[in-house]
Amino acid sequence: MTPYQIYAVMVLCARDVDVIWHVLDAAGNQGGNPALPPAGTPGLGYVTAASFDALAQLRCDDTIISKGNNVYYGLVLRCHTATAPFVPGDYLVAVRGTMDTEEWFNDALALLPRNSPRGPGQVGEGFWDIYDTMTLNDLAGGGAQANVAPAIAAMVAARPGKVWVVGHSLGAALATYLAADLQPALKAAAPAVEMDPYFFASPKTGTGDYVANYQRTIATYSLVNYAVDVVPMVPPDLLGYSALNGGGPSHDVHIISYPTAGGLPNSLANNHSPVGYARMLDPANAIAAALPAP
Repeated sequence: MTPYQIYAVMVLCARDVDVIWHVLDAAGNQGGNPALPPAGTPGLGYVTAASFDALAQLRCDDTIISKGNNVYYGLVLRCHTATAPFVPGDYLVAVRGTMDTEEWFNDALALLPRNSPRGPGQVGEGFWDIYDTMTLNDLAGGGAQANVAPAIAAMVAARPGKVWVVGHSLGAALATYLAADLQPALKAAAPAVEMDPYFFASPKTGTGDYVANYQRTIATYSLVNYAVDVVPMVPPDLLGYSALNGGGPSHDVHIISYPTAGGLPNSLANNHSPVGYARMLDPANAIAAALPAP
């Protein structure tokens, strides 16, 4: 597959974990376990039981001050049936984006910088405070594990396979922080395992010195933003924030130009849509063409 074809699949995987949130919310079951949708479920692209087993869910607190609303934020999956670019044994760690008004308020707190707990620079307080509450919860009723990266690394060490990490929008910011913790955890537990993170429509996760250190220390990542999507424009450069740096094949930062063939009609929602991203990145992707736009 070409890089653009892989990008299209990955952004649709990020969208799929968003859709699963809506299924839980419609059932009033944010406190429960998500069920991996069966093959052929309308509105889903790649994250179904046809290709993956769900191993665990990621959960975070939405109410940052009182920490009173703990909800589903994504999935840890393992591929059992090949669907390019995934092969059996691969892991997919997918983090969802912003879903409701409360989360938009939490996102707004990212305008307030705080010192990075993982090295030089500053990160967005709203993004980091959500990430800092993240736990890994198995789907068999076991307790929540607060040390998410080592817990995922232990799962991978038991049955090694490549680890793909993906997020869109807020999920991209959270996945950025998670990948930074997961890389050393994997190196300690399963040193031969490869990690490949993908971030789409990502707000700026930290200040210039934070992203410079990220590039120095994280072996590989891909960031894809659309030139007219407003979310990657915040928090503003004026406050010292910066997008991740590109540089060579291991640190790929790709800006989709405007206009690009396959793009949805110009609007705030369409310009941020993962379906729109996928259609522009790979116009031949039949799943992206069939999925509904916002």
